[in-house]
Amino acid sequence: LAPVASPKPTATPGATPSPTRPAATPTARPTPPPSTGALPLADTVVCYYGNRAAASLGVLGEFSLTELEAKLRSRAAQYDALNGNKGTKICFDYIYIVANGSAHPYAHYTPRMDLFEEALAYAERNNILFFIDLQLGYRDIETEMNKVLPYLKKPNVHIALDTEFYMPHNGGIPGDTLGSMDAADVNLAARIMQQYITENNLPSKILKVYQFDTRMISNKHLINLDLPNVYILINADGVGFGGVAGKLGDYEQYAGEAHNGLGIKLFFDWDARLLSPDELM
Repeated sequence: LAPVASPKPTATPGATPSPTRPAATPTARPTPPPSTGALPLADTVVCYYGNRAAASLGVLGEFSLTELEAKLRSRAAQYDALNGNKGTKICFDYIYIVANGSAHPYAHYTPRMDLFEEALAYAERNNILFFIDLQLGYRDIETEMNKVLPYLKKPNVHIALDTEFYMPHNGGIPGDTLGSMDAADVNLAARIMQQYITENNLPSKILKVYQFDTRMISNKHLINLDLPNVYILINADGVGFGGVAGKLGDYEQYAGEAHNGLGIKLFFDWDARLLSPDELM
């Protein structure tokens, strides 16, 4: 499942940018365990990212919903022409909890739930996948997951975890100090999803996990890839200040590590050079 495209880095207005990713240190690539995880989507998925309440958080806040759909379908068509027999789906990746260095306890819900609900309903009507993106800050994983689980009853809804803004392990302020998750955190979120899916007889779902630094997911080889209905997608999230080689290097590294599938995030306004559809595919 690639590419997963996004236009801008996640940032709250006035927040300090996240630390620049240091040069990668070569590490041994563990062999991913065999997976029986169901594949809910056999297509190339192209997403736009952000929050309708703030253009600074990404393209979802820059245009009307109809304009976003038109732009996204036009971009997705470029990938569809290159992906062989695969289909192409479009999606909104909506930041539901926004990490904010000026707010206590460093995370809060989107201030405009009406805009969230409007985007969610639009996506459902127009066959657009919808990721509920969680920048948890210091919030409890289980508590926050339980709040969004009911949305999984919608067939197009999935969940994303932004490890950069999960702070309990490292401390500090989101957007200033680099956050991280352990495999145990990812597994907890996945188990919660799996239990809800089973109890409600739902189709398989994606849990997308963002990463652009080896420090952002500790004990990655211990991520459970064998849940029957939760598909772990690792999304290479780094801003391409170092050029195309660095961005693709991250993707290639993560391809050799634990995952059920991979994505890559493009920053239209921040990458030093945007990867073309031909290069990416």
